[in-house]
Amino acid sequence: MVPFGSVCFLFSVQHKSWKKIRNMVTWSPFVMSFKKKYPWIQLAGHAGSFKAGANGRILKKHCESEQRCLDWLMRDVLRPYVPAYHGDVEKDGEKYNQMDDLLAEFDLPCVMDCKMGVRTYLEEELTKARKKPSLRKDMYQKMIEVDPEAPTADEHAQQAVTKPRYMKWRETISSTATLGFRIEGIKVGPNSPCPDFICPHLE
Repeated sequence: MVPFGSVCFLFSVQHKSWKKIRNMVTWSPFVMSFKKKYPWIQLAGHAGSFKAGANGRILKKHCESEQRCLDWLMRDVLRPYVPAYHGDVEKDGEKYNQMDDLLAEFDLPCVMDCKMGVRTYLEEELTKARKKPSLRKDMYQKMIEVDPEAPTADEHAQQAVTKPRYMKWRETISSTATLGFRIEGIKVGPNSPCPDFICPHLE
């Protein structure tokens, strides 16, 4: 199975007048293309994984297992509830999965990035990291930014932690382990994104 990383909940009111004008321009025989400009929103996830595509679509860095999942969803009863998948495409030498952008029809959308599941990493990721353990200083920094006392004495001395250690710790400090989901970030209308939901049990 392929776990779903994030589910976006969109709360916004569409401007009907804008939609009418946009449709008129889109279907006009004299104007073959029209693009609505809106700010790119990415609340969480790896930076650079997404790119804005054309015609209300987004490009996500290609992943074979994710492509299989998206292909399957297009033939499943869940089809009406997920973004339409349009196959893969190559851009600037990179391969991407191409799908509909759920925000394309909205003005000033309100977005919540919610990571579902009691575990948000693949078992094979953990196995791979254990076979070739490497100390990660970047993950140590992320850990002490949240809780300076979280690393062990040895980890403090090395100023680094392994990826399996960080992944397990990350699950336990959020609501992932207890509630089966966690909020990665929220953006309300024109306001700046709010990503401060790492440790809800400390609130």
